[in-house]
Amino acid sequence: MTFIDTQHKALPIKAEQVIDLPRHGEYGALDYLTGDVASRNRVRAASAAEAVHAYVKGAGLRTEEPATAISDLICDLGHLIDALGLDSDDLFGRGRWHYGFEVEGEG
Repeated sequence: MTFIDTQHKALPIKAEQVIDLPRHGEYGALDYLTGDVASRNRVRAASAAEAVHAYVKGAGLRTEEPATAISDLICDLGHLIDALGLDSDDLFGRGRWHYGFEVEGEG
């Protein structure tokens, strides 16, 4: 499933390594409460970046490219979903739906 490229995708974040990703507090509540949809989605992206930071640290990984760390995290989330006896198709589908909803400016 591919989502329409719209103006509401998160504002760009430049990062060549995981260490370059923003920390949660770098885009604050004010951006979330008063910003446009793209600004709010950048705050959401910074929250997700915090999870990537924690994952890389917890897994004992060295600095990696964000794409590698994110794909590894998604993979390991699939393993966690299996271990919990949850439905991966349902959860990944719900996540993609929420992403599409927020990119479309609805969330």
